[in-house]
Amino acid sequence: MVRLVVGDMPQLFLSGDSGNTWTEISIDQLWDALGDLLAVRGGE
Repeated sequence: MVRLVVGDMPQLFLSGDSGNTWTEISIDQLWDALGDLLAVRGGE
């Protein structure tokens, strides 16, 4: 499950296998990860 919290500092929370643990990811980190994924896929 993914939950997006929008506020002064938008944050994305990803639930762990237990469903009770939330990992905090900043939007900047998310975009960086997406950019890396697209770069890798585009390079193939």
